[in-house]
Amino acid sequence: MEEFLWSCKESLKVDRAGSELHVVLGNEACDVDSMVCALTYAYFLSQTGDRLVLPLLNIREAELLLHGDNLQLLRQVGLSPHLLLFRDQLDLPALHRDGRLRLTLVDHNVLPSSDSFLEAAVVEVIDHHLLERDSSPSCPVTVETVGSCATLVTERIMQKAPEMLDQQVALLLYGEHLNASLRHLNASLRHLNASLRHLNASLRIITTPERIITTPERIITTPEPSVVLDCLNMPPSGGPGTPRDRVLLASLESLVPSLPDRERLYRKLQDARRDVSGLNTHQMLLKDMKSVSGRLNVGISVIYLPLEVFLQRAGLEAELSGFCLKLGFDLLLLMTISLSESQEPIRGLAAFSHSAACRQQVPAGSWRSHGGN
Repeated sequence: MEEFLWSCKESLKVDRAGSELHVVLGNEACDVDSMVCALTYAYFLSQTGDRLVLPLLNIREAELLLHGDNLQLLRQVGLSPHLLLFRDQLDLPALHRDGRLRLTLVDHNVLPSSDSFLEAAVVEVIDHHLLERDSSPSCPVTVETVGSCATLVTERIMQKAPEMLDQQVALLLYGEHLNASLRHLNASLRHLNASLRHLNASLRIITTPERIITTPERIITTPEPSVVLDCLNMPPSGGPGTPRDRVLLASLESLVPSLPDRERLYRKLQDARRDVSGLNTHQMLLKDMKSVSGRLNVGISVIYLPLEVFLQRAGLEAELSGFCLKLGFDLLLLMTISLSESQEPIRGLAAFSHSAACRQQVPAGSWRSHGGN
């Protein structure tokens, strides 16, 4: 794998006028599943006949810092981030204009609107999300309901090139299968997006300071906190996803007995995902951010700190103000997650808005929940 990634970087330094490039592109979230699938499927294609194929992470290089679990898995595997290719290092529009681009999508099956002009270059899709496109002779589509896209890639490798599954490749795939459990957090954010429109607008709101809305003693009974609790406390022994995912996990353990202990690796990935040491406020807000548009443009940022600690950060109001103005948010929700001394999850919610009307109408103040409450 290391030699393959090095050759990919070197190939960009060579003038290959007229040569076609096959790019395996993950999704814009660039979670562990997306990264692992881009790397391993591109490697698979290179080993099975497609010589000029590049794995591309769908983020800028500077944004990798925000993906602690990705970095942790790379460390476990022994791959330097400097071997990876990022979206700001390859000019996809220019390649497409020159008729030199072939795209395989992994971990998503529809290009975002900003990339829709690349649609004609898509030659294959492998994904596990809701199917939003038709298959065609020129673009085979594999979309199946499993917990991880890496399951589909692993199956393809086991069927057609099992000799590829050395310690490094197997550990990449194995780490993603364990990491799939952590994506319940992203699911909780999607549920939160939907529920914002339905929460009772009469909930008590206190502003402290003027633009930061908190209600420390209020506990809101919604499905979302329990989903986050499931994510934080989920034992890895049961495995992630569907029975099919678990079979693949066991198969990897059987084929490569030297893989690390399942629980220990799971905890390392979980801890790395929550580690915000070294990040500034802007980076913390971006690290796990979702957005929803409607009557209001709402940003939702997961912050891996106690609510009180985050609210005490120097210059916080100015940081939140600049963040909202830059991204066009009418309202920014801060969903905090931390652990008590007994390792029980503590969750909180705060909201920020420039608009007095929005601060009066936002359908929740802040909630804090301990343990299973």
